Amino acid sequence: MLAIALALGSSACYGVSNFVGPQLAKRHTIVAVLVTSQLAAMLACLIYVVADGESPLSAHNTAIALLAGVGNAGGLIGFYRA
Repeated sequence: MLAIALALGSSACYGVSNFVGPQLAKRHTIVAVLVTSQLAAMLACLIYVVADGESPLSAHNTAIALLAGVGNAGGLIGFYRA
């Protein structure tokens, strides 16, 4: 049951962000929208990591995560420009 609730919550957040992000990009600069959204996502991830209590990631896994974040920001730039 928890998996269903988490999947529905994730889907709702994804759908809202796909609607709200481009709407904000029409009214504000793309850089302002991306910086705000990426900082919010990073804050949510940091809260999760601290609350989780697991051991920290290795340097290799941290580098892959950072690369994925940069790729995500690049993809969002293209999405918002369209």
